[in-house]
Amino acid sequence: MNEQILPDSEIDKKEIDAAKKLLKSLLLLLKTYGLYSQHHPFCEKVLKEFHSKLLSFLEDYGSLLLNVQKKCLLYEDEEVLSGPANEENLAFSFFRDGIEWIEIHEGIELWETGEIVKILHNYKRLPEESEGDFVTAFWESELPHLRYEASEFIPDDDGQNTLNPVAEVKGDPSELVHDIDIKALREFKTRAVDGTSYSSTGSNKERDTVHPSRTELTTQDLENINAILIDDKELDFTQEILHMLSDILKSLDDEQFFSLALKFLKQSLEESLIKSHYASVIKIFQTVHYIRGLCQNEQGWALNEIDTFLREVSESDFIEILRKPLNEKELHHLEEIQQMLLFMPPESIGTLAHMFLEIETTQAKEMLTGVITTLAQRDCRPVEPLLKDAPDDLLLVLIKVLDHVSSDSANQLLFTLTRNPSEIVRKVVLRTLINKKVWNPESYFTLVEDKSKSIRKTVLDYLGSKRCERAERLFINYLKKGKVLHSESNHLFACFRTLGLCGSERSIPFLRKLLLGGNLLTKLLGAHALHGAGIALSGLDNEEAWNILKKASGSFYPGVRRSVSGFIEG
Repeated sequence: MNEQILPDSEIDKKEIDAAKKLLKSLLLLLKTYGLYSQHHPFCEKVLKEFHSKLLSFLEDYGSLLLNVQKKCLLYEDEEVLSGPANEENLAFSFFRDGIEWIEIHEGIELWETGEIVKILHNYKRLPEESEGDFVTAFWESELPHLRYEASEFIPDDDGQNTLNPVAEVKGDPSELVHDIDIKALREFKTRAVDGTSYSSTGSNKERDTVHPSRTELTTQDLENINAILIDDKELDFTQEILHMLSDILKSLDDEQFFSLALKFLKQSLEESLIKSHYASVIKIFQTVHYIRGLCQNEQGWALNEIDTFLREVSESDFIEILRKPLNEKELHHLEEIQQMLLFMPPESIGTLAHMFLEIETTQAKEMLTGVITTLAQRDCRPVEPLLKDAPDDLLLVLIKVLDHVSSDSANQLLFTLTRNPSEIVRKVVLRTLINKKVWNPESYFTLVEDKSKSIRKTVLDYLGSKRCERAERLFINYLKKGKVLHSESNHLFACFRTLGLCGSERSIPFLRKLLLGGNLLTKLLGAHALHGAGIALSGLDNEEAWNILKKASGSFYPGVRRSVSGFIEG
């Protein structure tokens, strides 16, 4: 099959899109450098991720040549990055320092990429007391795969070069460019509308909101996220990652970075659990769940990433960390642990159930039972594997859990326990189903021949509690097969009694034939089955049934007469 050759226009578009995506990843990397030291593990991971993307781009297109204009960067004469004329915009920062174009060539190594990113981070905003700039830093670094060209003069706001060198720029820098400190970045730093600038000072209430044209989320959504996040004084790297996840969702870009951030967040969550910093764990879960709710309709890729994250943190390696604090005599953090566990997905039920068996304190056991119940109400499927080989004490807890789940699937799981070898389990689950008023004759019927007399009596009483064609048909077929004819008489009579209570005129042909149409010996001597038929007919409370009983009471055969003697006088 011949390869399809794309038109030049489609090739160009693909290349332009690749350049845009690469620059978005660069901006996220710069944001990471604004939060941590370049030697922080998360920065190192993100740098490697970006370097990999850069190498892929260079392999496909040879080099990355960006032409600089005041408010945008051009690649192949197409805008690939744009923004307002302030230092939030990398293009403006290049323009400010006189850089006309910058080019990265194939063959660049990781250390070079790291040096470029460090320079971009250090000089994107020009500090008041700094004598350096992009041009000086690039020149001193002598990077082998970086080329650039810079003007000797600083351009004015109108784009014209003046005789004023960068070092001699006068005035308050905040009047020339927008300067935002790290705190503003932590507070979902906002981007000014093209051509405007704003101050970073003032109270929290005066801070700008995200411009609607830049996000799929509403201002209220972002305020809700901020309300969940902890106070500035308590901010740590975990909370900053959560902010960055929100930023990625706002611009709908860089799925790989989003995934990488969640992986790092997973590590943070584990460390917080080990240190018993449950408040931090709760904040992580609160924010992740809130972000998950925001992306359900639009960002399917983010939803999948978050669900994977939640499944991974519900695995035993994480939850087992709680075993020790839950076995302590003084349960200082019980409420926090409960609140944290309620954020877990239902998949964590298995681990929590096994932990239940190793917890000694009644208070902790009750807490775990409540958590498992709440999770099962969301999805009871993770309970099913536990029912196969769990010990009786755990099964009794799980029956209690499923008792509070109102769904057909939960009821079906309860019915599977009616075949459990433990009599106490079968008794409890039968009583639970009856108390829930679950009516499923076919599922109950397996207990009609249970080894336990009390279980047989309970299920027969329940099946005979109302008229039901399904139950009637089950008993007719069961009695027709003759399986119970040689069983103990009391159980046989109980089955006929139940048929009379749940049956209708549909049972009459079977009962008439059984009572009046037996063989000669049976008619003469009588049989349990004949007496059973009389019990069932008397329970039908039907005129035709009473006529059959009257006929049997006047029968020539003594066995037939004795079978109905207790139901018809005279």
